[in-house]
Amino acid sequence: YGGVHVDVHVTEKSTIITFGEFVVGHPPALLVNATPDCPIEFCEKGVDSGDRILLPGCCQYVAWEDPMGERTLEWGPSTAGKKISTTDKLHQDGTGRFPYVNDRNEENSYFWISFLDGLQRVLLFTDDEELAKYLQAARETDQVLSEYVIMFHGLGLSLVDGDKGQEILYMRIASSDIAWQATKLGKTKRFKPLPLNESHAIEVAYQNYLNEKSIYANNAKSQLTLDSGMEVNFATSSILKPNPKELRRVFQTGVWIHYKNYPHANHFHAKLYRIQIDNQLMDSVFHVVLAPVAPPKSISAQKEPLKPFAE
Repeated sequence: YGGVHVDVHVTEKSTIITFGEFVVGHPPALLVNATPDCPIEFCEKGVDSGDRILLPGCCQYVAWEDPMGERTLEWGPSTAGKKISTTDKLHQDGTGRFPYVNDRNEENSYFWISFLDGLQRVLLFTDDEELAKYLQAARETDQVLSEYVIMFHGLGLSLVDGDKGQEILYMRIASSDIAWQATKLGKTKRFKPLPLNESHAIEVAYQNYLNEKSIYANNAKSQLTLDSGMEVNFATSSILKPNPKELRRVFQTGVWIHYKNYPHANHFHAKLYRIQIDNQLMDSVFHVVLAPVAPPKSISAQKEPLKPFAE
């Protein structure tokens, strides 16, 4: 395969067009149809250029016909009377299953896998379930070259006019409130947040338990019954009634940054939980420039309280 890589950079005064050498990884995707009998229809979403067909045993590079458009690939098995069913922006790895009815009216189950081969994004269609599982496992167990986690419970920044010795602005990044989560007893540990009213009641009882423990040491009563009738045991971190569950106490730090470096990719994840900016000038119209607004109690009582301000 050959080609030319074109980079267009538009500024206020000029437009710069750079022609470069084609290298592996420049095309948005390489489609590989490894199925025995399933043609794949594909097209670019929002572009009226007709559907293209990738025959079994064939592969084809894909380039965007409208680089300024949605840049979304639509694809699906080429079946009479059925339209393309799946969309993919080709930004991340993934896997899935799709059915196909052949000419003999036999329905088979095939698999698609999206992964990086070096710098090239590959979208593979196959009937080999073991290959799909292997590629997914290889993606999940890719060797991490380096990993960094940065956390701040809180951060304050004051902007001061040095000439006048006057504080102009104060910004504060804070962590979340305490929240309680529960999961059913069993092998799978999938914790779900409790409603805010239950979480608040458990936190009040937990603080009372800690106060008693600081006074009476091991004689403090760890099993308590709340006003709602819920019975909890803080020594074992569990709910006893009405339904036995495992408990855990969590909160989100004010700033959380996670970076991973893989041989062929970088992973970056950041969260900013709560931020408030105050105007410190005495004659200002708005003293609070930016602050989170709490939702109505009818909504917040049932919602998870740990969603960050920005992620």
